[in-house]
Amino acid sequence: MSQTEETRRILWVDDEIEFLRAHIFFLQDHGWQVDKATNGHDALAMAARENYDVVLLDEQMAGIDGLTTLQRLKKSNPQLFVVMVTKSEEERVMEEAIGRNIDGYLTKPVNPAQIVSLCKSLFNARSLRTNHLTSRYVRQYAENKARIMGPIQPADWEQIQVRLCQWDIDLALGGNEGLRETHAGQREETESTFLHYLETRWYGWMGRERLKPNFTWDLVGRRFRPKTREEKLPILLVLSGMRTDHWLSMQPFLDGLFETKLEHLWAPLPGVPEVARLALLGGANQKTLAAENPKWKWPAPETMSDPAILSEIFARGSGLPESDIDLRVATTLEAGRDLARRADGLGTARATVVVYEYANMIFEARKLTEKDGLPLTLEEGRSLARILLAQAGLYHLLRRFQSMGREVVVVADSGSTTVNEAIEVFCSDAQPHMFRVQFGRDISCDERHAFFMENPASSALDGGRGPMALAKGPRFFTQPNKYQYYGTTHVGRLVSGGLSMSEVLAPYCSLTPR
Repeated sequence: MSQTEETRRILWVDDEIEFLRAHIFFLQDHGWQVDKATNGHDALAMAARENYDVVLLDEQMAGIDGLTTLQRLKKSNPQLFVVMVTKSEEERVMEEAIGRNIDGYLTKPVNPAQIVSLCKSLFNARSLRTNHLTSRYVRQYAENKARIMGPIQPADWEQIQVRLCQWDIDLALGGNEGLRETHAGQREETESTFLHYLETRWYGWMGRERLKPNFTWDLVGRRFRPKTREEKLPILLVLSGMRTDHWLSMQPFLDGLFETKLEHLWAPLPGVPEVARLALLGGANQKTLAAENPKWKWPAPETMSDPAILSEIFARGSGLPESDIDLRVATTLEAGRDLARRADGLGTARATVVVYEYANMIFEARKLTEKDGLPLTLEEGRSLARILLAQAGLYHLLRRFQSMGREVVVVADSGSTTVNEAIEVFCSDAQPHMFRVQFGRDISCDERHAFFMENPASSALDGGRGPMALAKGPRFFTQPNKYQYYGTTHVGRLVSGGLSMSEVLAPYCSLTPR
């Protein structure tokens, strides 16, 4: 059910509101009522009297500034949508705004069409929260169930993942406890069915089966290689370990800058850096790449953060000479901020690739909070994803690309999952141990909790490390003599490499400048 005209009310707060008449007329022409205020005191009083859907709030005002007004508006009405409009490009401003639960962010000069698009997305979100929530959930639950029980295809799983993630977000903001419990049950049931589907089809997909998903290693060959004759390719932004629900939490902040289209690619197994990033940038599975270059068999994870090595791999995948590629890597929050500050020449090369160690940055950002040491909740992970837009310089990079009129492709080399259960794994080889992957001969653990690859070559992997086991669901491996340590200190971490919907279904987003 759509919003009625009467409920579409906007309060625009700006000390130079008279210069924004054309913008206000534009919004009114699109069916929305716009009230005006020139300072924070009036805005607070009007918001207390009236039932507004959105407040457009100038950050720099005399008297009570925008950030203080934002805090007071949210304190009095947490459900009110507030969009910050500012001239400032300081990272501090956006960090504070997101930290105070801003719902959107626009930088002056504002295009009226950007406001319309952002307001529509906010109104749609309100509709999801308030209009027939339970009945719509029950209907979609039934649709998902029927789809899963029938002859399901990879594209169906991708749509189900988006639906479930959107409900994760909506039910965290609204909905009763019973509905949240029902959703948790649907999540668990769907996850179990997905893992069975994946295990029974993976080897066929790696062979000659035709009905395959679109894998991450297909992206460069299909999206970038055909455009090598063009002067500028889309900018590729790799957010390693980004999940679908995290992207959906960040997207509203970008709706004013870009038209966004969310799809999914299927990540390789295991989704560890030496496989996932190699395959994504190299445009082929690991088995193929390892046969071409011995250096690409099982490179150390840290080499997958080396710009020179990654440029060489991307040159192979894209068919471009390395001299045409500008590839940057940010492994920490400070490195991300520094990249944003020094971005003057970024985006001018024929091919620009930026790699962020996104999941590691989530972990780093959390260490700065009072919840460090406690298990990471799904809702907190989504909140940190929004904060990372500012703290890691991502928003400022994307705004720069938008101002240059550049299309951006945002993709995860693999997703990630939050682990909450340690399981013992036994292995006769002293092979490297990872949270979600164990290599070596004679691997043994509970078969209900792991997917075993006796012959990795059958999974399009180099077989040099021998058999492997991948943890399923929210579990992680621990060796018997370290069970107490791992079992207590690593619960709640965001990791990649195993089997879960949030790891295998890697979000892939096309951003077209408005």
